Amino acid sequence: MYLTLSIPLAQESSPTSTENIKVKSGLLRGISDAGLTIYKGIPYAAAPVGELRWRPPQRPAAWSDTFTADAFGPSCPQIAPPYRPVPLGDISEDCLTLNIWTPATSNSQPLPVMVWIHGGSYTSGAGTWPTYDGTFFAQNGIVLVTINYRLGHLGFFAHPALSKAQSNEPLGNYGLLDQIAALEWVQRNIAAFGGDPNNVIIFGESAGGGSVNFLMVSPAAKGLFHGAISQSGISGMMIDRHLTESRGEKLSMEAFGQDVAARLGIEDGPDIVARLRALSIDQLLSVDHPPELRTGPAVDGDIVPDSVGLLFARGMQLNVPYIAGSNSWEGALAMGDRSALPDFFGGNDMSTIESIYRQMEEPDLKQAWYGDITFLGPARYLVTQMKNVTAPSYFYHFSYLTESQRGKLPGVRHGGELAYVFGTLPNSEGGAPARDVEMSRSINAYWVAFAKTGNPNGDDRPIWPIYTRDKNAHLEFSDTIESRRHLFKERLDFHERQYEILIID
Repeated sequence: MYLTLSIPLAQESSPTSTENIKVKSGLLRGISDAGLTIYKGIPYAAAPVGELRWRPPQRPAAWSDTFTADAFGPSCPQIAPPYRPVPLGDISEDCLTLNIWTPATSNSQPLPVMVWIHGGSYTSGAGTWPTYDGTFFAQNGIVLVTINYRLGHLGFFAHPALSKAQSNEPLGNYGLLDQIAALEWVQRNIAAFGGDPNNVIIFGESAGGGSVNFLMVSPAAKGLFHGAISQSGISGMMIDRHLTESRGEKLSMEAFGQDVAARLGIEDGPDIVARLRALSIDQLLSVDHPPELRTGPAVDGDIVPDSVGLLFARGMQLNVPYIAGSNSWEGALAMGDRSALPDFFGGNDMSTIESIYRQMEEPDLKQAWYGDITFLGPARYLVTQMKNVTAPSYFYHFSYLTESQRGKLPGVRHGGELAYVFGTLPNSEGGAPARDVEMSRSINAYWVAFAKTGNPNGDDRPIWPIYTRDKNAHLEFSDTIESRRHLFKERLDFHERQYEILIID
């Protein structure tokens, strides 16, 4: 059970059907509950099956009868990771749907729209997870949209035979193209739900935060959103995978696809494209790789012109207000056994690393390094590079531990901020602790203000300063919320120098 922070969730009332509304595909009916209107499982693109597998998303077909949007659509094919044991419900390749929570009434002024892009390493997740319930955002004046997009080998896949057969269209980044198609659907239809198509904010966490960063540099996304929030985004301070060129130890997306095909017994031949499209979902899901080799968005020179960090540094990101940050114990993800420490630290001199990290010892050193290089460093780097455009940027660090975790964990794990942002704190007898509820109200208020005005500040909340390199200020979400300066400066400066040497070379 999940807790919203002002009025009860739907299970404490009786949902009723809404009147029909008109979208481009036909008439649509949702459910009314607790003063909101909710629409679930709306197709925003045609089913990417058969000949449409590994093709850019196509517009959905029109329907003749009224579409009843009262149930979530299936999750995209995936294997749920053991560290996120969330029920996925039905799984289907026909999964390109979105969900909407709106407080709008017939006489409402157009409301800000927030579109959530879920995480899951580009291989798992869904916009239907209970944590992402949009009730709390809608109660605070937002039209909240969550989406599904293609994952894993269905969402991020290329093969030379596919590239040859489809040379006149975007290749490889199908999950990212799905996100763009969902944003195009929002532009065409969100006014019918009371939303303002001229005020759309995208936000996401982990692979969703990484997707936000890729969309920030994608020419195809220009004009589709007007602000962005990247929570623990996976991208920003690395050389991103390329569609056709292998870069160092990072296979090209095409070479990666050839490896997948070979593992499934598909060799080159005149019918290879048909054989690839005939593979079952179970076959595709059976081919796994270690996390450092798994695929995701790739540089294709079109949808993704180059690596995210490089494009931000060149001032080629979209000129919209931007928030980025991460949690205080992201390095918990690096707790696997790695005996060769110099390899883990990129071959850097261990004495230098130990000096920068104040003589930390394993596993704290490994975890701090991993969190810095994967999440916190890239977030600071990207907000810094917003100096190359005129839109403001804001940097945050989330270190608030819930009451039940105090004294048990050294910091906030990856994804630990999500329930606070969405107001879906786990409920227990007597409700969530008051301190946790207050933190959730506060961080949600910053996100909502950002959506409404492009500035997260307002009311009597502590001031969140615009990020500048010289002041190097961030907002710390801890036992208190306050602006602080120079977060892990020596450590993050070191990683930034290393990255800039890499991209200059």
